[in-house]
Amino acid sequence: MNVDPATQLTPLTALSDAARPDPPLRRALAGLVHDFRAVGADAARVAATRERLSAVFQSWRDAAPGVAAIAVHSAPAREGLPLAQELADLGTAGQEALTYVSSATPAPQSWRDARAALLERLQRPQAHLRFAVLPAMRELIQAAGGGQ
Repeated sequence: MNVDPATQLTPLTALSDAARPDPPLRRALAGLVHDFRAVGADAARVAATRERLSAVFQSWRDAAPGVAAIAVHSAPAREGLPLAQELADLGTAGQEALTYVSSATPAPQSWRDARAALLERLQRPQAHLRFAVLPAMRELIQAAGGGQ
């Protein structure tokens, strides 16, 4: 990762300057994925967890158009356009994984390969940022492929 050298005189105007270093969603999402995959869990609880996960993934998908609208008038927000699109892609992958896991149907190999490539691409920092939710998403996507 190439990071521009910073000094105490460097202005804090980048997207990464506003990011939370340890977002609460990182742990919350991991807990939701764990609860969703729990063997022998109450069906009502699993359904409620699925709905919560679905709402999170939908919010990720809905974020991209909002960021694009802001970026039209804000140069600093333009830095977030690729990240917002990749978050939307991650949300789509999450929704699809929920469908596969809920139906107890393993995802096709082509889907697994495409999602593995997405996760690999998102491992690399962009705009000095990384997606903190990748471990939980990797677990969900592996479950959708029939893995434990």
